[in-house]
Amino acid sequence: TAAGRFILSVEELPPPSNDTCSTASAMTFIAGKALTTGDTRLATNTLSMTSSSCVGKGTPNPELFYSLPVQADTSYKVTLTTGSGYAGALYVLDGCGATATCLGGAAKSYSGNSSEEVIFYSANAGNVIIGVDSGSSSYPSGSFTLEVEVFPTAANNSCAGATPITLTGGTATITGDTSTELNTIDLSGCTGADSKGKDMFYSLAVTANTTHKRKLKTTGFDGVLSLLDSCTT
Repeated sequence: TAAGRFILSVEELPPPSNDTCSTASAMTFIAGKALTTGDTRLATNTLSMTSSSCVGKGTPNPELFYSLPVQADTSYKVTLTTGSGYAGALYVLDGCGATATCLGGAAKSYSGNSSEEVIFYSANAGNVIIGVDSGSSSYPSGSFTLEVEVFPTAANNSCAGATPITLTGGTATITGDTSTELNTIDLSGCTGADSKGKDMFYSLAVTANTTHKRKLKTTGFDGVLSLLDSCTT
């Protein structure tokens, strides 16, 4: 038959409870990892990153938010895995609102079973906000898995964990490698050069009325050497 009776039902579905930064869902570490799954297809766009901030492109799409407890002087790796049909974006903020600082971000421009990673450093204990978003007009939303784990770095990747230098016969030679470390402090104001690269710190006990000469030799990168009287800002 070409015609007949029918019933059409329409239901308005509310967005997920963590659709806004202020209502972010709490993530919990279990055995060193925090894991959750979600879907942004019912979410709304409540926070649009600009193309110059955090993820490198605009994010005018639906997003979900998660709150993560972090420890002081600790680095973390956040991994966002999305399925086919969703080009996800990921960012980590130190809070909500206009004054929030981006601690790291990444975005895909294509759809597919792949992942984005953000590694960030937490100087203080507290909570950070993780946003799952998209910068793609073609693949703006979908399902995902979000995983967070502690990222192992050297103890002296931060100023607070500086390695003591011991002088033998008045001298000391130290070798190191910053390749797997993070940028934990910006010392551009001290060096006069861009000092936003990866860091390693060392401490030296000095006595009054003495002079010390320090020399840094690097291989494969442009090194910057800074001398501080303390670790306070």
